[in-house]
Amino acid sequence: MFASFKRTIRLGWEHFFNHIGISLATCFTLTVAILFISSLFIIKGAAHHLIVVLQEKADITAYFKQETPEEEIFKAKEELAKNPEIKEVKYVSREEALKEFTNRHRDDPEIMNALSLFENPFRAHLNINVFKAEQYPTVVNLLNNFSFSKDIEEID
Repeated sequence: MFASFKRTIRLGWEHFFNHIGISLATCFTLTVAILFISSLFIIKGAAHHLIVVLQEKADITAYFKQETPEEEIFKAKEELAKNPEIKEVKYVSREEALKEFTNRHRDDPEIMNALSLFENPFRAHLNINVFKAEQYPTVVNLLNNFSFSKDIEEID
């Protein structure tokens, strides 16, 4: 048995070196095919990961009018949170929005100077996340038709 295996290996190497052009072309073709198939799996995995990350970051923001009382916004938040299509509703006050903006742009003196000339220009808003991207139009329709839609200035 060992002799048969040894003979097979020896004859294979002899054939490989006797027909070196065909052997190298075959090895090159197999290498390219394996790399191509491997890259397809890698690209598929990366694309899936990117889609998941983008879906987690995507949200709907409902900006409320400046004169809307905070209690009304909290009522709207509670009402939205009851909806089974909505994964999370996060309230961001005017002060929190200003603080986040100043933290993000603290190294830009022009923006900070312009911001100091006026009072807080930001509006209170709700960040709304859903389970699936297909549910965003439904939630936008819900925001437009709810009892608190008169207090919403913009939906983004």
